Amino acid sequence: RLGAQCLAVLGVFILEVWSLWGARYDDDIAVLFSIVLLIVAMLLVMSLTCRLFAREREQQTMDSLLVAPLSNREILGEKISGVNRLIWVLLAVVLLTGIFNVFAVRMNASTLTRTFDSTNDYGRPRQTFPLSFEWLMAALMFFICALGNAFIYMNIVKWTAVYFGLKMNTQMKAMMATLVAILCLCFVPMLLGVLALLSVGADPNDFPLWFFSSPVIVTALNEWHDLSEVYRRSWFLQSDVIVILLNFAIYGGVMFACRAFVMVRLAALLGRLDDYSGSIAKESSKLVFATKTQFS
Repeated sequence: RLGAQCLAVLGVFILEVWSLWGARYDDDIAVLFSIVLLIVAMLLVMSLTCRLFAREREQQTMDSLLVAPLSNREILGEKISGVNRLIWVLLAVVLLTGIFNVFAVRMNASTLTRTFDSTNDYGRPRQTFPLSFEWLMAALMFFICALGNAFIYMNIVKWTAVYFGLKMNTQMKAMMATLVAILCLCFVPMLLGVLALLSVGADPNDFPLWFFSSPVIVTALNEWHDLSEVYRRSWFLQSDVIVILLNFAIYGGVMFACRAFVMVRLAALLGRLDDYSGSIAKESSKLVFATKTQFS
């Protein structure tokens, strides 16, 4: 099944290449395929992760897994190792898609600290010529943001799916719960922010931190090469780097929080003492010592 899903990702990538072949600056197609491929990648991670433990319960092999002479962290590490490899493979696909994006979408000048020289008369960043220094800087910033966001978001999905995969007794329930949780993360804070801004008669440009209320927003702006939308008409620091680093900090923190939450509750989720294998070794040693003492 995983092979079929990977073939589906490859098919989306080939379709993008075919759609963009010979089309210069076809913004909509490039952005659409980049976002769709990222969504498909996260669904692949979610599907594979949810199967790790839910399938053990469905096949009634969970008890055999829990009596293995491994600690809880070792069991979890062995189970998610395949997911980690899948994430790195999918990052390579995101990179290849990004290469098409930088040649298909008109890129704006991207500097480490945005200055007046990099904007036109309307206050918007000026467009760059392919392979110029500013174009290369814009491409570098784009790849850092795209790959960093993809890595963080797929790991958020992974740890969320690990939790629900351990919590739910079927794969379908785990997938549905994970999907709902990710959708809530993407849209609930954003919609609440919009309602709060509308209630005071403001818009996102008056409160640029709203752009970080959803992982979707900065990802979409990066695909359009327009991160300056965050700060163009506001008090926010005039720098693409600050936008990228702040987004990494927020959702990287979410990723580590998800991981910490799973690790803290791992013993309860597995229904198994964390030092189970150590306890077996200690009891075995005591039994051997008692046997030797009795015969001696």
